[in-house]
Amino acid sequence: AISVLGKIKGVIRPAIASVLPSVEGEIVLLDSGASLEVKPKVLLQFAAMGSKFAEVLFNINSPKVGLLNNGEESSKGRDLEQSTYKLLKASNLNFIGNIEGRDFATNAADVFVTDGFTGNIVLKTMEGTARLQQKMIKKSFMENLFKPLLLPVNKALKPVKDRLDPDKTNIYFQSMRPIVQRLGFTLGQKTNISEFEAIYGFSGDTNLAHVQAPLVQAGDIVHPQLDEYGGLRPIVVPVGVDQDPHIRLTRGLVSKTNWFNVKSRKSGGLTIGLSIQEENKNLMGVSSNGSINRDVRNQLFDKLKSSLAKLGFADIMSNPKHGTIEIPGATILDKSKIQLSLLSLERNIGGMGLMPPCSTYHRFVVGMTGDKMSSSKPETTIFMDDSIEDMSRKVKRAFSGGQATVEEHRRLGGDLSKDVAYQYLQYFFEESDKELESIGRDYESGRLLAGEIKQICIDRATEWLTDLSEKRNQWSDRIEDFLSSDSKL
Repeated sequence: AISVLGKIKGVIRPAIASVLPSVEGEIVLLDSGASLEVKPKVLLQFAAMGSKFAEVLFNINSPKVGLLNNGEESSKGRDLEQSTYKLLKASNLNFIGNIEGRDFATNAADVFVTDGFTGNIVLKTMEGTARLQQKMIKKSFMENLFKPLLLPVNKALKPVKDRLDPDKTNIYFQSMRPIVQRLGFTLGQKTNISEFEAIYGFSGDTNLAHVQAPLVQAGDIVHPQLDEYGGLRPIVVPVGVDQDPHIRLTRGLVSKTNWFNVKSRKSGGLTIGLSIQEENKNLMGVSSNGSINRDVRNQLFDKLKSSLAKLGFADIMSNPKHGTIEIPGATILDKSKIQLSLLSLERNIGGMGLMPPCSTYHRFVVGMTGDKMSSSKPETTIFMDDSIEDMSRKVKRAFSGGQATVEEHRRLGGDLSKDVAYQYLQYFFEESDKELESIGRDYESGRLLAGEIKQICIDRATEWLTDLSEKRNQWSDRIEDFLSSDSKL
C-alpha cells in the first residue's frame, strides 16, 4: 500500500486506523497492524493522525486521546509507553492519559493509540470475543427460547406452565375487543396509502379489507399498554419472519404519536426534543399563528424538568424557545428510563403515551411433506388433537433425508437438514440434547436408517400426545378461568 499510495509528507510510519463499536458510539484504534515496532515519536504522530481522523469522522471537537497501557499511572508500561506518555502530555492534543483494555467498551477515549503489534492483538481478540458472544447467545436462545416458543405446550415450558396463574393470565379474542379496531384506526391517521404500498406492495386493485387488516394488527399489538389492560409497559411479540412488516409498521406508527423524542448528543449525553403535532399544538405552546406562547411552553418545560429530576438528573439544560432539553450527564443506558418517564408525562397531559413494541423472530418448522405446513392441508403437520394413528401415518409418509437404497444409505448416510422426522425430534419431541446428538450421529453415519428414525419420532410423539391429552382432560373445566371477561361466551 505504501509503494502505491505513498505517505503524507512528514509522516514517519503508516498506521491502520480501525473504527470499533462502543457503548455510546464508535472509537478509533490505531495502529491495528501496519507498524509492529515503533518509537515514541511515531506513536505521537499516530495520536495526531487519529485525533484528526476522529474529528472529521465523528464531528467531535478536540477528540479525547488515550495511550493503551497496562495501567493508568504514568510510570506503567515499557520504555515505549513511558516515553510516549511524556510526548503526548506535552503536545496540544486532548490527551487524557493511559487507558486500559477494559476501557474500549466505556468510551473513555475517542482515540486509542498503540503499536501495530499490540493493536492487532486487540483487534483480533475483540473479533474472537464477538464470535464467542454470538455463539453463546445463539446457544442460549436455542436452548431456552427457541424450542419453547415453537410449541408452547412443550415440556420446555413446564416451569412456566406449572406456575400459570389465572389471575395473571389474559387470553382474549381479538374480534371481541372493539378497542383494538378503534386504536388501529387512530394509529392509521399517522400513515398513508403510499407507505402501505411500500411495505405491503398494495396497489389500486388491493381490497380495502387488506388495507384495514395491518391497522387492526397494530391496534392489537399495542392495546395492552392502555390503562384498562395493564398500563404503560414494554410489549414483546413473538412472531414468524413473515409478520415482520406488521411489527415495523406498528413501531413506526407508535413513534409518530410520541410527543417527545430522545436522541444522542454529538458531544455526549442525550437531547429531548418536542414533536409538534396537530393535536398537541396548544399544549406545546404553539399558537394558531405559529408563534410561541412562552407561558404555556415554560409550564410544559417545568413538568419535563420535574420528571427528569425524579430520575436523578441535575445537569439539565433547557431551551424552551427551541423546544429542547439537553442532559449532558445521561448515557445511552439512561435512554429507556427517560423515555418511559416522558411517555408517562405525555399520557398525563393528554397524549397516547405508547411505547414501540419489541419482537422476537422465529423460524418456520418444515411441513411433514418437506414444504410449508398449512392448517388447510392436514397432511403437512401434526395437530395437537391428532390421534396416534393419524400421527403415525403422517410421520411414516414424511419427507426423508435418507438415500435411495439401504446400501447407499449405509455408505453415504442420511441428510439431517432434509429429514423431517429428525427435525420434529429436534424441535418438539426429544428433550435430551445428548440423545438427539447420538441419533443424528448414527443417522449421518448410516448406522440408523430412515425408517428407524421415523419410528423413534413416532415413539416420542406418542408419549407427547398422550401426556398432552391427559393434561387437556385435567384442565378442560378450567379454560374460562384464563379467559378475559370480554372473551367469555
